[in-house]
Amino acid sequence: MAQDVEELVAQYRDLLVQRSMESARPSVANKLFDRNHAIHKILRESDEGRRAISGLMDDDVDAVRLAAAVHTLQWDPVAAERVLEDIETGPGLVAFDAKWTLREYRDGNLNLDW
Repeated sequence: MAQDVEELVAQYRDLLVQRSMESARPSVANKLFDRNHAIHKILRESDEGRRAISGLMDDDVDAVRLAAAVHTLQWDPVAAERVLEDIETGPGLVAFDAKWTLREYRDGNLNLDW
């Protein structure tokens, strides 16, 4: 099982990095996002998978930190909100995404179960 989680979290991260580089090509970025979301749904089912996602909140790539924090809201909202608040103070699209994610989450409108 550990090997599976390691492989899945590597794919999870890789897809997020790829997606961040494909922002100018929405159709490609959206496919990468969908694949990442499918892996997230598998990883969140185990404690090991959740820990692996949460660990990515310290990643060097802001897009990875953002997605990991968004997904971690489901099981560790205090830590995830801190990361999103930190990202929100930075530049660029990830800051904008963090701001709106926090707003939707705090308003009770964030759905990660699609």
